[in-house]
Amino acid sequence: MVVTTLLLLLLSPESVIDNATLAVALVVSIVLLVVVERRATDPMIPMRVLTLPGYTISVLLIMCSQLLMFAVLVYLPLQMQWQQA
Repeated sequence: MVVTTLLLLLLSPESVIDNATLAVALVVSIVLLVVVERRATDPMIPMRVLTLPGYTISVLLIMCSQLLMFAVLVYLPLQMQWQQA
């Protein structure tokens, strides 16, 4: 959830936080996720699954579609309100 939020903030043109700060926070969050998942006895995301090419491509495509859906659900109504005002 944190990684997705940081990625959306990084891609947003209206973000008040500096892009370099968001990029660093995103990388740190991803590294922490990997470290915690590798140390866990029963991880939520087994790292050996990411070595399968079909799984990795599917996860990346799902992430892109979810980012697009979130952007449309949040930014499209705002954009339409700004256009009518």
